[in-house]
Amino acid sequence: MNILVGDLAKLFGISSQSLHYYEKIGILKPEKDIVNDYRYYNISDFSKLGALRKLRNADFSMYDSLDIFNSKNYNEVIDKYNQKKQELLEDIEKKQKVIEKLNYATHLYEKYNTYGSKIYIEQLPSFLRFESADTHIIFQNKKMKTEAMPWFISILHTFSCQMFYYNDCEKSSFSHFTHGMITDVDTAKYLNLKVTENVMHIDGGNFICCLFESGQDSNVVKSKIQQSLEFAKSNNIKIRGNPCAINIFSYQDKKFFNQILIPIF
Repeated sequence: MNILVGDLAKLFGISSQSLHYYEKIGILKPEKDIVNDYRYYNISDFSKLGALRKLRNADFSMYDSLDIFNSKNYNEVIDKYNQKKQELLEDIEKKQKVIEKLNYATHLYEKYNTYGSKIYIEQLPSFLRFESADTHIIFQNKKMKTEAMPWFISILHTFSCQMFYYNDCEKSSFSHFTHGMITDVDTAKYLNLKVTENVMHIDGGNFICCLFESGQDSNVVKSKIQQSLEFAKSNNIKIRGNPCAINIFSYQDKKFFNQILIPIF
């Protein structure tokens, strides 16, 4: 069985240069026809290339593929296989988390397309929120910058938000708001986010929710929160925490897609 370079390359879906590389490092040893100067690969080359492609298709690096290929110790091969399986499982978990966040965003967009800015009540999990309650600026010192980095690096899994604080016990006006980042507790555990004095825990349960679009005018956000608070008052719903405005996505034309969350009993 004699196979030309181009035919073997096409058969395994690789380049002729890759075959030349395997030849250069001594794995493939084609026979050269002295008449037409063609190089031909035999059944042994075919089998060797198949073994290497099997490892490369299993996502092993070229280095590890050659290491396994040249190994004479099955225990070493088993260790390499188990290590690769662990890497793949971790990658699957990472991709599954991405899918969960995309599903969550899709759910919110679909709900907004169907119901617009209609106020509704939904049961949600517990949240963690990173913030500084004394300032609008989240990076006011080196310590907070260090704490904030993991929250911003993982921004697909976390969301920027504003927390509004009441001016009085009647919850009729706001004294101030703070900037921060928020995510659910399970995601925080997955990301290994540290719980410090700057991290607030928001218990899961029922929340008044409202989806809406806004520009850079913060009064739009405040207006939506006030509408949500009036909804609670008119329906005799008791509030158990501060309102939070979450930025689901920011668009290039300075348009923001937001969600109001108000914890209720």
